[in-house]
Amino acid sequence: MAYLRILTLLSLTLFKGCKSGDIDNFFEVINNDTVNYNANGAEIAWQSAINPNDPTLVNRAANYQKSRISWQNRMCDKLAALYFRNLLTTTQKRQSYLLCRGPKYTYEEIR
Repeated sequence: MAYLRILTLLSLTLFKGCKSGDIDNFFEVINNDTVNYNANGAEIAWQSAINPNDPTLVNRAANYQKSRISWQNRMCDKLAALYFRNLLTTTQKRQSYLLCRGPKYTYEEIR
């Protein structure tokens, strides 16, 4: 019961007042971040294909992976709070599903 109360309070503080415009802006940020992460991942993949012996690639890939996983888990937690408060449109629910589907891993589990 205490856990449910804490979860409810947390979800209420994540998005106070949650106007539709605030949520739209939040999705805009998520979309822009996704584009940036995808571009960075593609650049690392390209560099590893054309120069697989580059010693910096291992660290770049690890940093990218850690940052991406952490960001995605944070965004999905926030999206879950919005979803359970019934604040998302049908399109936003679909976008949330596409970003957050599948198992949730930490960086340590991936490495």
